[in-house]
Amino acid sequence: MTIINAHLSYLHGHVSMEISKLRVLGEGTLGTVRLAWVNSQVVVIKSTELSKWPALSKEYNLLKKLDGCNEVTQCFGMFNDFEDGKEYCNLLLEYASGGSLDDHIKNHQGGCLPENENMVRKYILMLLRGLSAIHQKGIVHCDLKPANILVFPNEDGICRLKIADFGNARTVRFRNSRKFKIVGTPLYMSPESVALGEIMPPLDVWSLGCIIIEMLTGKRALQLRSLKDLITYLAFTNEAPSIPENMSTIGRQFLEKCFVRNPKERWTADMLLNHPYMFNFAYPLSFHKIIKSNLSTCASPPCGCSPVSSCCCPDCSSYFSGNILRQAHMPYSFHIPSYDLWSPKINFSRLLESFKD
Repeated sequence: MTIINAHLSYLHGHVSMEISKLRVLGEGTLGTVRLAWVNSQVVVIKSTELSKWPALSKEYNLLKKLDGCNEVTQCFGMFNDFEDGKEYCNLLLEYASGGSLDDHIKNHQGGCLPENENMVRKYILMLLRGLSAIHQKGIVHCDLKPANILVFPNEDGICRLKIADFGNARTVRFRNSRKFKIVGTPLYMSPESVALGEIMPPLDVWSLGCIIIEMLTGKRALQLRSLKDLITYLAFTNEAPSIPENMSTIGRQFLEKCFVRNPKERWTADMLLNHPYMFNFAYPLSFHKIIKSNLSTCASPPCGCSPVSSCCCPDCSSYFSGNILRQAHMPYSFHIPSYDLWSPKINFSRLLESFKD
C-alpha cells in the first residue's frame, strides 16, 4: 500500500490517495492497464512511462470533455508516481466488472440472432448515444470495436455498454489533412479512412455497423484472409459488408445506413437514433415534434398506420426514412471533404506501407 499526493481529479484538485495495485488486465504500446484499489474503490489504472506522457495526457483531456456521459467510461483523474526507479504517468478510469463486449461475443458463439435481436437493439441504442455525445464534442473515436466497449452488469439483467479507450481518438475542428496515417483496427475501418486517410465521424458509424453484425452473428463483418484483401475490398471496390439474411427487415434497413460507401451520405449517429429501428427504446422529443408538425402535410404510410406510431413494417419504415427522417437530418458540425474513392492519387503499395508504420 502506498500513499502519494497527486492530482486525483480535475474536479477535486490535489488530494491524498491510498493506492493498492492489483493484477494486470492488459498491456499495449502505450503501457499497462491494472486493476487497483484507490481509497477503497475498485478502479482501473492505465500507466505509461513519462516519456509517453503526451499521449496519455491527450486521452485525459478528451475524456474530460465527456465527463458525465453515461455511455462513455469515466476518468477520475491523472497522477504521476514512481515504480522501480522510473516515473510513470497514470489515468484513473472506471472499472467494468463485466469485461468487454468482445469477451461476451466470444462467450456466446453463434451470436444473438434471431431470438435476441431486440436485446441487441438496446445495446445499439447505448452505443449510438455514446457516439452522438462524442461527435457533438468534435471527437472521432477512430478505433471503435468490441474490445473497446466495456460491459457494466445491472441488476435487471440488461448490461450497460460504455465506449472506452480513447488512445487513438482525434479532435476534428475543420478539415482533416490527408497524411495516409492509418489509425485504428483494420477490420473496423471505413473505406474513406483506408483509401484517403480521412478521420471524420462517419468512420465511427461504419465501425458501429461492423460491431452490430458481430453482436448478431458472432462473426466478423468482414471475413477476409489477408491485409491486402482487406485494403483491396475497402479502397478499391464498391461493396459493403453482408447483412445477415435472417435479420429483421427494419434492422437490415438500419444497417444499410451505416454502410453507405460515401461518408457524406452515411447516416450520422443522431439520424440513426431517430431511425424507426430505435423506436421501441427511444422516442426523442425533437423527432416527436417533427412528426406532429408534418401530420397535416404528409400522406399516410402505405400500410395505413398513423405517422406517429412505432410501426416497423417495411412499408412504414420506408415511409418514415424517406419522408420524415430527411427533415430530421442533423448534419455534422464540421467539414467533410469531397469523396472520390477511385482517385488516381490512391496507391496500393503506399496504403500497405501505412498499415505497417
